Amino acid sequence: KRQKTGIKVGGIVEITTHAVGVEALKSVGGEMVLINSVIIPEGTKYEEYSTKVFGLSEDNMDAVPINIYRGEDEDLAKCRKMGEVRIEDLPSGLPAGTEVEVRIGFDSSGIVSGTAKVMPEDGDEREVTFRVERGGIEIVGG
Repeated sequence: KRQKTGIKVGGIVEITTHAVGVEALKSVGGEMVLINSVIIPEGTKYEEYSTKVFGLSEDNMDAVPINIYRGEDEDLAKCRKMGEVRIEDLPSGLPAGTEVEVRIGFDSSGIVSGTAKVMPEDGDEREVTFRVERGGIEIVGG
């Protein structure tokens, strides 16, 4: 049985009742701290997707973990972790700051889904497609 995540507006459009974001680093007072970076704000219509671009945090990473959270607050302690997606087998020698694009939204059934990809300058992209199912994240491609 699927947990309902949206509400009907005027009987036609369903919108989300919670925000979805990913764990990201943010500079606060000269110190790097982990935060929830919201990608889909509360009240977003189903079947709308949003994208944010981040950067690799270190040189020569061979995988990128992407932790997905439910909640509007930047404070991770006030959000609920939905699961983790990993982009594996990255090309060697990628510098810190290499772009990582995360696209998340709610499908017509209210299920969170999306893609995450690393985009090196040489075009040798690595991508994973996922759905957040009850009990964890299902990798559906990549």
